[in-house]
Amino acid sequence: MTGGQTALVICLVLTVDAVLITVLLRALAGKWNKLAGDHPPTEPSEPSETRRFQSFALGIFNLGFCIHVTVDEDRLHLTPVRPLRAAGMRAMSLPWEAVELRPPGRRKSWRAMRVGPGVDLHGPAWCLGLADRVET
Repeated sequence: MTGGQTALVICLVLTVDAVLITVLLRALAGKWNKLAGDHPPTEPSEPSETRRFQSFALGIFNLGFCIHVTVDEDRLHLTPVRPLRAAGMRAMSLPWEAVELRPPGRRKSWRAMRVGPGVDLHGPAWCLGLADRVET
């Protein structure tokens, strides 16, 4: 293969990758922003706890180390990292009443929850422990 052919193959692969990444980001942003539209961001109340670069999963999308989380007595506040916000994903504040926790699975550090009809999120157990206290 000549240098020109190699360059052409590399360009084609990079173009296909860019298109796939764009399509996936738009699909993710659409699903995330539907939830964010139903639960717009609010200022956290005090006392609150914040941890940056947490991992969440929304359906088939794994957002490893991509979400900043703040929890307070009333809500779970989720803010995507800057590159995802640049791609169109918005922050949200989920009221604990809207969060339905699933039973714990094998991985004790993760919890699954349902927010609204058919939206399943998986996230760190530390931030969802407050939802357990609100439910009881």
